[in-house]
Amino acid sequence: MLAAANAGSLSGGSLSPELAGLLVIPWIACVRCGQLLGRAHEREPWGDLSLLPTHYVIVHLREPAQPRLFPPTALREAFATLKACR
Repeated sequence: MLAAANAGSLSGGSLSPELAGLLVIPWIACVRCGQLLGRAHEREPWGDLSLLPTHYVIVHLREPAQPRLFPPTALREAFATLKACR
C-alpha cells in the first residue's frame, strides 16, 4: 500500500555522497515495507528548490542501506521499484 510520505526533508549527503549538496524531499511511501520514494533537488541561488529533480531516490527507512538512485528521466522505473516492495 502506497501513501503520501509524511516525513521531513533529508540532507542528500547523509544518504549518499552522490547526493551531497542536494535536498531529498519525501514523496511517496510504502506502508508495508517502509521504503520511501523521494525527489532530490538543488537549492537555487534565491533559496527555493529547483523545479525539476536531479534524481529520484528510494531509501528504506527501517534499514540503513545505500539508497537507490534513478536519473530524472526514470520516474516510471523508480515508481515500479517502489511498488515491487522488497
